[in-house]
Amino acid sequence: MRVKIGKYKDGWTGPYQIADWLKLVGVGEDRCEAIGDRLNKTWVRTFCEWIEKRNPGRHQQVKIHIDHWDTWNMSETLAQIIAPMLRQLRKDKHGAPTVDDEDVPEYLRSTSAPAKKNEWDTDENYFLRWDWVLDEMIWAFEQEEGGGNWEDHYHSGELDIQWKEIEHETPDLKPGDTEPMYEMIHGPNDTHIFDRTGYENHLDRMKNGFRLFGKYYLSLWD
Repeated sequence: MRVKIGKYKDGWTGPYQIADWLKLVGVGEDRCEAIGDRLNKTWVRTFCEWIEKRNPGRHQQVKIHIDHWDTWNMSETLAQIIAPMLRQLRKDKHGAPTVDDEDVPEYLRSTSAPAKKNEWDTDENYFLRWDWVLDEMIWAFEQEEGGGNWEDHYHSGELDIQWKEIEHETPDLKPGDTEPMYEMIHGPNDTHIFDRTGYENHLDRMKNGFRLFGKYYLSLWD
């Protein structure tokens, strides 16, 4: 795989950038952020995107080449790209989308935050919800990043597998004829233990992180 994506030639003007212009007349940063959140849910964002799409000179230069081996283990390949991008977004982000209460723990929900002073204000957990969602996305993709050997943590002890020969009559043989078959059994030195509960809990958390990535994919912006 070879990927080359250039920087944007000009800055993007969207709802939050428009709201920031109000700082010129003395509107505070928090207030501008709240106004940007509201504009982002209206036709203003759609109009800004419409303008952006009709100005190709501002778009990134993109060159992508995919080799056939890149899809042998595509989930791991993508994780090596997505995980570091999510980490950078977590570090550099300047805003947050609306995150549904159902997607975060109870202590981060809007219903658990102190009452808002004004209807248009964001609650005290608003940005914390997005931080939590990003952290869950990052954690999920990091499990597949760099080899994806997280399953090893739920296996302990040593495997001692032996094959025991058994006789089994099959329809393909004449009546009464048998042919050797084998049954896999644990040997006397087998101490292997599989933590199925821990494994399934780990996997469920990963799946939820990937679900959140899909749900909030269009909100992955800085």
